Amino acid sequence: MTVPPPTPAPDSLPAEIEMGGIVLRPGDVIDGYRYECPAGKGGMAWVLKARDPSGNPVALKVLKANRMRTGLARFRREFRALSRLDHENIIRVESWGDIHGHPYLAMEFVDGTDLHTAIREMNRRPGAERWPWVEDVLVQLCRALGHLSRRGLVHRDLKPSNVLITRDGVCKLTDFGIVKDLDPNRDPFVSSTLVGTWAYASPEQIAGEEIDHRSDLYSLGIILYAMLTGRRPFAADNMKGYLEQHRTR
Repeated sequence: MTVPPPTPAPDSLPAEIEMGGIVLRPGDVIDGYRYECPAGKGGMAWVLKARDPSGNPVALKVLKANRMRTGLARFRREFRALSRLDHENIIRVESWGDIHGHPYLAMEFVDGTDLHTAIREMNRRPGAERWPWVEDVLVQLCRALGHLSRRGLVHRDLKPSNVLITRDGVCKLTDFGIVKDLDPNRDPFVSSTLVGTWAYASPEQIAGEEIDHRSDLYSLGIILYAMLTGRRPFAADNMKGYLEQHRTR
């Protein structure tokens, strides 16, 4: 299956990264991992490309200092959840550590792109090429969600940017920071605050009601719609607008 080319690391990201007064430079060793270059960053964390002691590439997801208060619990939850999972279509976590006071997760490095980018690229291709690709991605994501459901987990933030795709077309579900364990005894501190991405969230999730694995299936349906049409089914300016459309349209 032909897939879009890998997304290069953003040119705007400096190779040297300042963390809590310490500058991290290419070649620096962190708990046995040799830092190479930044692979990306979001509102909560840096993602750094590094090499393990055997020379294999890994991704270090490092929590930013200004997100320590709210992000630390999400990091712990993500590590606990991924440690319980072993599936080809779910990102693999290796270890938990600390870089100059910043918690990090060492994870499988995916040399590829994300589904959000892939949808935009595939939307320009003919249907004879696009439809088999859509089916292939859908089947892989269903397998990942089936694995989650059998372990009593709900992802809660399923969206195209949280699906990575390797050069060989293998989908990897990632970003488990707000995963919900249906067994409250496993994670008694899980937040009851609304979380997730409104455009892909189920009506019950937006409304703050109880959810189970079917909420992730609703989000998968939104992704399928986007893969088939190149756009999401609903557009709104705020949560209230999305809730109304998800409930009534």
